[in-house]
Amino acid sequence: METNKLGNVLLVTGHTYEQHSVANKLIIKGIKERIPSLKEDNLAQLYPDYRIDVKAEQEKLLWADTIIIQVPLFWFAIPSIVMRWIEEVFVHGWAYGSNGKALQGKNILVGITAGSPTNAYEEGTKGVGINDINKHLNTMFSFCGMNYKGLIFNGGFRNTGDGTAETTFPPMAEKHVSDIMNKLA
Repeated sequence: METNKLGNVLLVTGHTYEQHSVANKLIIKGIKERIPSLKEDNLAQLYPDYRIDVKAEQEKLLWADTIIIQVPLFWFAIPSIVMRWIEEVFVHGWAYGSNGKALQGKNILVGITAGSPTNAYEEGTKGVGINDINKHLNTMFSFCGMNYKGLIFNGGFRNTGDGTAETTFPPMAEKHVSDIMNKLA
């Protein structure tokens, strides 16, 4: 895929327990390898105190043509730092409302990993399904006039700490990265 057609790409991450991550680190590395010109916005590192610099974050979003959010699933939702970022940065009069047009037409895609197998979320055995998560994200970003490219959701990334993640996660992470790139194509 020609990444130059994506324009300026902002990769937003926010893993609460990044130091223990195997899957998301591999995925972020893979995205960076495929789109070397992207800028990463690691919210967990930038704002461990949750005091988000709204103006700085809005400037990053104004710069971007394409936004990729890559996060793990926590308690059936995106991590709190990312939700806080949306709440504080995507404000009325800037991101939505009669004068809020800053994000209109920008492409956005969300990648989510989960510990439980994907089929548990497809079948609804967890109580919240992939379609529920996707509908919520689509509603939020479409409300801002963004071009929601969809959700890439892959489960089975439970890191039990027994060392198997280092061998089983790389091909799964590569599939996740390929799914993201295909969805952006």
